[in-house]
Amino acid sequence: INAALCKPGGNVEVDDDGTRYCPGVGGSDAILNLLKHSKVWTLAQRLLGKGNISDVQRGQIALRPPNPALIAAGGPENKDGSLSPTQWHIDGMGKNEHPPFSLLVGVTLSDALQPNCGNFGVFPNSHKKLLPLLKEKVESGSSWYSNENSTEKPAFHNGVQVLAEAGDAVLVHNLTAHRAVPNASHAIRYQVYFRLKHKDHARNIENGSLLDDLFVEFEGLSKD
Repeated sequence: INAALCKPGGNVEVDDDGTRYCPGVGGSDAILNLLKHSKVWTLAQRLLGKGNISDVQRGQIALRPPNPALIAAGGPENKDGSLSPTQWHIDGMGKNEHPPFSLLVGVTLSDALQPNCGNFGVFPNSHKKLLPLLKEKVESGSSWYSNENSTEKPAFHNGVQVLAEAGDAVLVHNLTAHRAVPNASHAIRYQVYFRLKHKDHARNIENGSLLDDLFVEFEGLSKD
């Protein structure tokens, strides 16, 4: 990643999904091995079922650079790590393809041992509360749930910032509300995200079962 960042031009792309760093690096063996040659792959297969994960060809390089304004102000107001109850999103809303994947996997490449260091923010159990509300939003093409600044969303007051060491990983249901936290530290936060898709994902979108059954693609959980 650092080698790509030091090359002139072509290392940052900006589109409707935001800023993408090192777009040519996500498909490299070094990045894919973080998923396919680690315990994360075993855990993911236990959740979705052995042999059920579609081929993963790339990861998303997610960098969170230091925020000079926050550093100058001595950090954000929420020094305790609390999160705004409506500042969250779920991936894919408003693109007529929701849900676009089954399981979000985030691999931490740099320590984030304190709040407000560009941490991954998550709202536990929000996927259970959101499922009944999503069908109408998907059918209407609403983008509210992908817009962190929209206040016309359910308020979740249990948001947490994940404190992680390099090498830690999070596995998150695709309907779980989450967000990236601003970085008030002096170091870049390095993270890689993989979006894993069940092999029957397209069929489950077509028959509507993804919006009826929260765990239809989580065969490992259905056997518990």
